[in-house]
Amino acid sequence: MTEILKSEKKYGIHRKDMFYKIGNGFVRTVNNKFVENGREYYFAPTKEGILDYSVFLTILYNCNGQNEFDIRINKIIKSLGKKPQSGIGRNNDNVKQSIKRLEQKFLLRIDEFEDSFVSGEVLLPDLEKHFFKLYENDLIMIMNNLSKRSMEDDEFISKYNNKEKAIYVYSYLLSMLGKHETTEAGMETYLCFPSYKQIAEECGVSESYINKLLAYLEYDELLFSIYLGDAETPDGNTVITSNYYTNSIENLSLAYCYARAYYDNEGYKYPKYAKRTKQLLEDISNMLVKSKDRLLEKYAKKFKKSHGEEYAKTLIEKEYLKFKEHFYMAIKKSVAYGNKIHPDITSDKMKCYIATRQNLKSKFYNKNTHPSLLFIADNESASIILLSHIKQKLKALMYLYNIK
Repeated sequence: MTEILKSEKKYGIHRKDMFYKIGNGFVRTVNNKFVENGREYYFAPTKEGILDYSVFLTILYNCNGQNEFDIRINKIIKSLGKKPQSGIGRNNDNVKQSIKRLEQKFLLRIDEFEDSFVSGEVLLPDLEKHFFKLYENDLIMIMNNLSKRSMEDDEFISKYNNKEKAIYVYSYLLSMLGKHETTEAGMETYLCFPSYKQIAEECGVSESYINKLLAYLEYDELLFSIYLGDAETPDGNTVITSNYYTNSIENLSLAYCYARAYYDNEGYKYPKYAKRTKQLLEDISNMLVKSKDRLLEKYAKKFKKSHGEEYAKTLIEKEYLKFKEHFYMAIKKSVAYGNKIHPDITSDKMKCYIATRQNLKSKFYNKNTHPSLLFIADNESASIILLSHIKQKLKALMYLYNIK
């Protein structure tokens, strides 16, 4: 059933305070399968399984307080970002078959089921452990996500073109989050560290899709990641360290402490503050240069012959300015909640830093580096954490503008 946390609102309940208890075994095998009271609920990472899971969540979202639903088939289809299509094997038929499978799993009790609508009750198992919280607001973020990509686009587009896959992978990662002790006295964090290969294999998607989706999830602040960089083993070999994932910016700082403690304990050498910060600033700078080059390539081909070279150059400059503006807005948003990592990372302090030209005194100073990035870089406690987060947001923008 829907769980509700205390809300500060006087009337009603804010969606950010509402979540669903979803068994870990809904989206990954636990002891080979998930069974509760003799019933198996596991949604396999197949086309049918991934669809069934999304249809189940869509119906759950449309329930009343007693978990009862009365919903049109077309509404489910549109919620998944698809168009209604009649005929065997097409969207309407696929969703209706999915509903029948959910009934067979004892997750739905069907009262009425006609060609255009279905009504009944969701039958969630009573879970006391081995579950994750899927917040309604986060589900809506993926289901309804729209962004304006660039100046040439009149319409908004969704980052999550395949909503079923996005929801499945996101749920899988939430189910993997576990409690871990950190080197900070009495502090624990929720994190997981599966490889791209593991996520891809267990969710039935490609590693390239994972790379893109993780960037989008981080851009929308549904997931946060930290990566220490390449490390040197005690015997002198170079290895790629793991990505560590968590679901809140507050946990990200502790996840970084946990990752460092693990590699310190193993005797690995990895880049510390100054070296890693310099790497991240260079990575971001190179990504911005690459973005401009790819915009140039993209629009030169498209408009040079039909509208002339000058027109193409003007459009490219406008697009790149739009892209950079989009990126700097993402930086400002990240700084706005940076005080959750360190109290000195605030919007007001960044404005003062830039106004007093303190960026010119930064040991990381480069005339091509935006002062806001140097403001973050100069804070040793927050630098690697926030710059890693911002780098992921930049990657997401490159995907959004189709220049990655």
